Amino acid sequence: QRGIVRGGKRNHFSVIAPRGRAGLNRSGGAAMVAWPTSRAAQEQHEAAMLAEWLEAQREIEERTGKPFDEVFVVGFSNGAYYAASLALRGRLAIAGVAVFAGGAGHGAPAAVKKDERVPVFVGVAGKDATAEDSRALARTLKKHGWPYRVETRPVGHAIADAHLDHAIAYLREQKDERTPRGDGASRP
Repeated sequence: QRGIVRGGKRNHFSVIAPRGRAGLNRSGGAAMVAWPTSRAAQEQHEAAMLAEWLEAQREIEERTGKPFDEVFVVGFSNGAYYAASLALRGRLAIAGVAVFAGGAGHGAPAAVKKDERVPVFVGVAGKDATAEDSRALARTLKKHGWPYRVETRPVGHAIADAHLDHAIAYLREQKDERTPRGDGASRP
């Protein structure tokens, strides 16, 4: 989280850092905090979690007196699998998703309409056990014609600063290209 906050300062974005729920990761035991990556866990926990996120966003927007001009979901490790799942299922009205050290995701990407598919940056941690899952996500995105970029860095289970910087730059680029101009056409 500290790394994301540093990245926020470098790239001029605010960070809302929600927490997962205890007991959602079978391999980590009841005390491990994780994100709901299984369908059953999503059915049980997701609505409340997403409501908390949207409430936090609303409070910040109310405090600052202006809405966010872009909202990206960034997921690391277990959070990457969940963020990929959110994107593939079209669960949030956001501008894009970045996943690092994980992200095979669950869901049926073909079920999300093409114009509702948010761009996904896949940050492959090349020296980590999650590398193949990240690459599998990139292959799924490619197969379904999803807007994405994949980039590998020679790091272990981490988010390299350059990975985060490239992810934010890519997602902003994509947001700008997808934003309609006054004449109804997309930006070039």
